[in-house]
Amino acid sequence: MRLSAKWGQHFVETLEHSNTGIQPARDWRWLLVVAWAALALSADLKVFVHPRIHWFTSVITLVPVFLSCRQTLGLGRIRFMAPVLLYCGAIVLTAFFSGQASYDLLQAAKVALIFVLSLPLMFNAQLSDAAFTGIKVATVLNAILLILGILGVEDVGRLMAVNRWGTILNMPGSLSRLGILPFAYAAYGLFRKGRLVWKNLVLLAASIFVAVMDGSRTAALGLLLGTTFVAAISFWKRGAKATWRMLAMVMPLLALAVLFAPGEHRVAQLGQVFIGNSTSPEASNGGATTNGVSSEISNGGATRSSALEAIDDTRWGMIQTALAAVLNHPIVGTGMGTTTHPTRTGPMVVHMAYLQIWADAGLLGFIGYCWIVFGWLALIPPLLRRVNLGKEEEGAERVVGAAFMLLYYAWVGLFHPISSEWSEWATYLIPLSMLLTIVEDEPMPGLARRLRGGRPSH
Repeated sequence: MRLSAKWGQHFVETLEHSNTGIQPARDWRWLLVVAWAALALSADLKVFVHPRIHWFTSVITLVPVFLSCRQTLGLGRIRFMAPVLLYCGAIVLTAFFSGQASYDLLQAAKVALIFVLSLPLMFNAQLSDAAFTGIKVATVLNAILLILGILGVEDVGRLMAVNRWGTILNMPGSLSRLGILPFAYAAYGLFRKGRLVWKNLVLLAASIFVAVMDGSRTAALGLLLGTTFVAAISFWKRGAKATWRMLAMVMPLLALAVLFAPGEHRVAQLGQVFIGNSTSPEASNGGATTNGVSSEISNGGATRSSALEAIDDTRWGMIQTALAAVLNHPIVGTGMGTTTHPTRTGPMVVHMAYLQIWADAGLLGFIGYCWIVFGWLALIPPLLRRVNLGKEEEGAERVVGAAFMLLYYAWVGLFHPISSEWSEWATYLIPLSMLLTIVEDEPMPGLARRLRGGRPSH
């Protein structure tokens, strides 16, 4: 017993005194989770390899990790699953009335399994660190593939739509979501103790490059929102001097990424924030039009009365369709994926997650989804007590970076449909784990203190 206790103490000390100051000792679980995250975030492997590739890789990597952590995942963790139970329960309830019970039950089971297998990440700082490392690996790897594509290796990266590049791992759409993920972390962590952190500069450059090459309006707005978010937090916690020093590095990188994008891509990138382009749901699903703008949907001759409709007829029509469906059956939905809108390429699910889930799974589904997406905001008070965002240290960078990832996930839901796939939920679960492992004291209290910068838990 004494030997075991001494070994355990030595293990915790090893975690606390690692080279990075916060990263734990890396065992086989760390490597498996890095591989899982990098593969899960390679969203379009399910197009180029196999539709179920992410389920296969997730089972292989996460099941052994889950089994190794099962003793620390007691009933006390059930509170994390409460919004998921409500969300999945609403889908199950809808199955009794939808006429597609087997499909609805499958969607509920998939989401539930995703969250269950992700539980170890939520309460183990070692595994959360591994998942975030997977984000970095996936971002840099896609940047390399894009560069190779520009140099002529079209098998790994090429122009896939009007002014929109993609790779064999991430096509336009999923590419921008990946690129935005590490942006705030890298920008907020550019300097430590007054010195430039080169690895974060490289990560920031890769993040911006990947997002810009995607060519979407969502990516351009994401970079704008990310810069504003990081600058505001920095000004609040670190002051004007530190903020201007950071922006002096970020803004030139943004300008260079736009100006040196190949072909006419840079022209589209400069104007797409204000005008419509190939970011309509049809374009992002393989129905890009020849002039790069949204295809028109018949609206019965109605006068364009909103800015949204003028920018994107298809998306505006989807919102109207979803609203009509919600008004027709606000309590119980019609079944997952049943709320569709006619487009030139055929019926398409509504690209607005909040209204889509309300129409498909009813009011309880909408409440459950919103609880999942926004429930992490309750972590802000304890995070601010435990982490000093004004310090130039890893813990502060992770809080800012993870918070922006979660805000971006909530914002992207305004433009994309709901999903029951690993590639979508991983962009939410990884940043959530980065915050939970700072708030939680178990199972590695020493590492949690390091992440908080030595602050007490209460």
